[in-house]
Amino acid sequence: MKQEEKREAVEDVPVKVGETIGFYLDDVFTRGVAMAVYKEGGNWMVKVCPEEEGTTDVFRDIPMDSVVKEELLSSGELALALVADTDGGHWTQRKRERSASPEDGENKPPSLDVNSLVQIDLGRGNCVTGTIRWIGYMLKTQEKMAGIELDEEKGVCDGEWQGVRYFTCPAKRGLFVTLEQCQPDMRFQCNSSAFPEPAEFCGLDTAEVPSNLPPLRDDLAVRVLQGPMRGIQGHCNSCYMDAALFSLFSCTSVLDSMLFKPSLPPDRHIQRILRDKIVNPLRQKGFVAASNVMHLRHQLTEKGQCSSFATSEKDPEEFLNLIMHRILGIDPLLKLQSGKLKEQECFCYQIFMDKQEDLVVPNVQQLVEHSFLSSDLKLVEIPSCFIIQMPRFGKEYKMFNKIIPSLELDITDLLAGYHG
Repeated sequence: MKQEEKREAVEDVPVKVGETIGFYLDDVFTRGVAMAVYKEGGNWMVKVCPEEEGTTDVFRDIPMDSVVKEELLSSGELALALVADTDGGHWTQRKRERSASPEDGENKPPSLDVNSLVQIDLGRGNCVTGTIRWIGYMLKTQEKMAGIELDEEKGVCDGEWQGVRYFTCPAKRGLFVTLEQCQPDMRFQCNSSAFPEPAEFCGLDTAEVPSNLPPLRDDLAVRVLQGPMRGIQGHCNSCYMDAALFSLFSCTSVLDSMLFKPSLPPDRHIQRILRDKIVNPLRQKGFVAASNVMHLRHQLTEKGQCSSFATSEKDPEEFLNLIMHRILGIDPLLKLQSGKLKEQECFCYQIFMDKQEDLVVPNVQQLVEHSFLSSDLKLVEIPSCFIIQMPRFGKEYKMFNKIIPSLELDITDLLAGYHG
């Protein structure tokens, strides 16, 4: 009975784990992700990962009455703050004055705010995209301006202009334009006329789909996965997990056994989240909200005893090892041997190779063969599933501009004992 009462009390808290909130940090208005909500000495607290620190393990503990949920941040000069009535244990909302700030909503298009994804037409067919990081008035300007962090290095600064720091971004990614020049990035718009069927995609959550669905094939895969608001929504360094989940489950059933394999009671809810909140919605609607993946990341954080699983970018192999081996108890999929060394077991294979001048536009078959040959590797046995990670690329360097997918992979020459 006490456990039920405690659960109900937590559900009544208006800020939940994984939600984006705003708060003041050292007199600077900051956004971040709620990582935990807890009670300390009668006061509710929120453990927050600030956006500027999203790739580290730095967290801030903020009182609940000092934060405001993301959907309430665009209310102009008045911000709605959440306040706890400690006597009755209930939550109310009150309005808090906010001084003139970069996020003042006066004369601002209603659909644009700080962190909005926008596109800007610079004329002569030159269009750039990026994210609004600052809104306000600059020195010697009468129009409301927007500071943009561009997706590509087509800017003129790093967020500082004429000696004043307005926001921070990588060099050559910063650009200041009038707010009127900014238009919502059409790649991420939910247009009911062009895309009528999944209206719920405009929300922040994707409903569970308890029915078991087969992977998408052929024309059905194109129809379900093609278009705006499709795939897995990214958030807070989630690209490594989003790409892995999409590749493993959207169009293939080779790993579906892990979705139904009997698991221990403490881990059963993780299996359910993976199956009913990620894989099935992806196959039914072609879309998974970031909040669903964040829910899984928080559960993996607890199991992996790693505080940064929900905030930092990780190696896909670390994610696969945790969920396949430690949670679902699946045996390693690959057995590899180098020369006469002892064989090694793993869940996936990372392609490592030096630059090959003769491989201008390689296919996956060529990359795998080159990698195995250069590392003197062999497959001890035919794997039931061969998960391959492509060569790593950095922001400043790409080994190959394109890699052609190989729809079939011939591993005959990669098998130990084969001397073709």
